[in-house]
Amino acid sequence: MTGINNMKEISATVAELAVAIVKNIQDGKFDWSSFVPFLASLPAAIDGMDEIPAEIGDLDSAETKELLETILEKLQQLNIFDPEVAEAGVEAAVSLFLFVKSLLDLIAEVKDSAE
Repeated sequence: MTGINNMKEISATVAELAVAIVKNIQDGKFDWSSFVPFLASLPAAIDGMDEIPAEIGDLDSAETKELLETILEKLQQLNIFDPEVAEAGVEAAVSLFLFVKSLLDLIAEVKDSAE
């Protein structure tokens, strides 16, 4: 098991960017300071990107939920989510992700057996 630290790092960084963009839109003015958390997290996120394919390949449902909750936690700064709706969204996203991952695993297995 490889863990999901790098995926959490890049996901949180992308969520920080989304927060900064939405806050600027909501405020109706551009404020560079809202991008500081995104910019501060960018080097660490980029540094671990080469590990992400291995993390995805080893992802299980608990890790998927943890990853989505990390993203949701960042996005909750925007105060635009109903917690119950957000939790249902996380559950649906976990199910969808696991379904897609199963399909990709099956395709890889078929491809490997054909070689």
